[in-house]
Amino acid sequence: MLPRLQSFFDPHLSALIADNLSTFVSDYDFPLALYVEGERVVYPSPVVMKQASAAYRRWLIDHGVNHYTCRINAVDIPRQSRFRVWVTIFAHHTGRGTFDQTESVYFLRDKRGQLLIEMVECTETPDAAFVRSRRQMQTA
Repeated sequence: MLPRLQSFFDPHLSALIADNLSTFVSDYDFPLALYVEGERVVYPSPVVMKQASAAYRRWLIDHGVNHYTCRINAVDIPRQSRFRVWVTIFAHHTGRGTFDQTESVYFLRDKRGQLLIEMVECTETPDAAFVRSRRQMQTA
């Protein structure tokens, strides 16, 4: 299971930085709830998620993030094709050799062999203020 999950998350995160937002958004199931340090943002459709992702990507690039890596920390026992994955995401910065770390729980569903993200809970993230500021996007 871990190699399959790593093979899912690595290209998913790379798609965001590479501005391949159609691929990035296709990994989600909608409506999508995103919890950031206890506050909820709901993305009702892929169109709204793509708009929010484009703004978030610009913010990341402006702050020097050039790629992501991740570590799968734990995987829940699947029940009815649904399971949780605890992930640490590292945002690496251009020229600084440093990274920011985000702790998240991804709620996934295996839909006939395709993994889909149904919900995300970011428990610790350095960019929570940005995500909260995008709240107005949820009703667009």
